[in-house]
Amino acid sequence: MNGIPKNKLEKFGLSIRCNRRRNLSLTKAAKWTQSHFCEGICSQNSLINIEKGKIGRFIENYPKLAERLELQVVHSDEIDKRIVHFTKRIYSTIEYYEFDKMRKYFDKLYELLDSVKDCLWYYDLYQAAKAVDNYYLSRKFLSYDDRCYYLDMIGVLSEQWDEMLLAIVFISAYQNVDDLEYNEIFKTQNMQECTSAFNKINIMLYYYGQGRTVMLLNLTKKYEMEFKKQKNDLRLLDLYGIKLPFVSIHDAYEVDDAYNSMLNIMHTHKVARYKRAECYFSLGSAYLNMQEYEKALEAFETAYEYDDVRNMPVYAYLVHTQRVMGLKVKLPHYDKEDIEGYSVIYQKLYDYYSTIEKDETQAEKYIMTNIAPMIDGDIDKALLNLIGEELSLATNENNHHKIMARFNKKLKKTYRMVTNVLDMTNV
Repeated sequence: MNGIPKNKLEKFGLSIRCNRRRNLSLTKAAKWTQSHFCEGICSQNSLINIEKGKIGRFIENYPKLAERLELQVVHSDEIDKRIVHFTKRIYSTIEYYEFDKMRKYFDKLYELLDSVKDCLWYYDLYQAAKAVDNYYLSRKFLSYDDRCYYLDMIGVLSEQWDEMLLAIVFISAYQNVDDLEYNEIFKTQNMQECTSAFNKINIMLYYYGQGRTVMLLNLTKKYEMEFKKQKNDLRLLDLYGIKLPFVSIHDAYEVDDAYNSMLNIMHTHKVARYKRAECYFSLGSAYLNMQEYEKALEAFETAYEYDDVRNMPVYAYLVHTQRVMGLKVKLPHYDKEDIEGYSVIYQKLYDYYSTIEKDETQAEKYIMTNIAPMIDGDIDKALLNLIGEELSLATNENNHHKIMARFNKKLKKTYRMVTNVLDMTNV
């Protein structure tokens, strides 16, 4: 213990806090509270200071506290130097979407950590690597409990790992569009200060979800220049994917420019299928805004074909386009586990489209009974627009315009500035 550097002991303390709180969250057992956890080892005040990263007076407490977490305490300068090396490589491959290299460097990191993955701090690094690996290479999003765990890990590892963990926590929370969580993460974690390209894309996603068009336009110009200078073409795909839907509302020429740029990148680079799915989904959303429904439907169908792992609820926009065009609803099949991975509102929308596929007269009743009651959080603007348009279609068919008035009243009660959230042109 005497040979462990001061900064590493600080990290050990943060690691103890992170893992103790993880166990407390999962089990709710009293033994993981601070007062019980430190019994027989040190005072609660000493544990509080250790968990804040302040070095305790008696360093022999660290192995004892680690043992209660079923971990050991070791330190290796050689392993730490190699960890820094692989961290830089992994970070770079994420910035530039270099999946083949990413796999290689993750494997090398696991091999390096194999002998210490049951040790304090190294255990956290191993878990963090697995989470980042699973997101980028297997497209697995984090559960709520895991998001809390990895957010708690911010500050335990390094600045680069902080950026990587923050990225996957944010994007996993963003998937739950009926939840305020991603909004809170953005603010409490100061995401606006992130320097990585992948988190700059998440900053854009945040403002897109908030409907902040002016901010998005400014960020698009700024980041587009940065990514081009860095020759980071695959991150440009992300940028254009966010740009397409919101510029389509006011400038069709910018849509064509962004789409042509995306096509050029997809033709000249190796692009993962899920990334192609995202591109065509964005294109479909842009055409939907422009009321070019045949092009929108074609783009959504292409996105569905590329989305092998069903990580996007393409079906909602695909079927909505069918409905706007007056076509018979043909709902693509999604497995139960696919639907369970989406936010509650998207799950309800799948049930909704399943219902009207058989009987369209049930549409307005289903929205008002099953979907409208859930509109009380920070919901993505595009999703709100879709729900409003679906109800408009149903009420126009049945001439029940009082239902639209009720829906509009609910939105006005829920949102302080409805006009910035949803263009209720049919209300």
